Amino acid sequence: MSTAAPIASPLERSDSYLRAGVGLMSFAAVGFIGYVLGLAVALPAHYPNGFDTIGHLGLIYLATTIFVVSALLSLRALGETRS
Repeated sequence: MSTAAPIASPLERSDSYLRAGVGLMSFAAVGFIGYVLGLAVALPAHYPNGFDTIGHLGLIYLATTIFVVSALLSLRALGETRS
C-alpha cells in the first residue's frame, strides 16, 4: 500500500456533497488584480511619449476586452456553482 499524498482537486467533500470551485475565487481575484495593476503601470507610460495609437496599443485593448469578458463569464459560472 502506498502512502502518497492526495492529489489536489478543485472539488472539496463537505459532509455529504461535493462543492466545486472551492478556493477558485481567490485565484481569480489575484489574477484579475495583477492584470489591472500591470495595466495601471504600463498604459500611462505610453501617453506622454506618443505611443497611444491603436496600432501600438490595439492588441492590449483587444486582450483586455477578452480578459474582462472571460472574467465576467467565469464569475457568473462560479456564482452558479456556489448556490
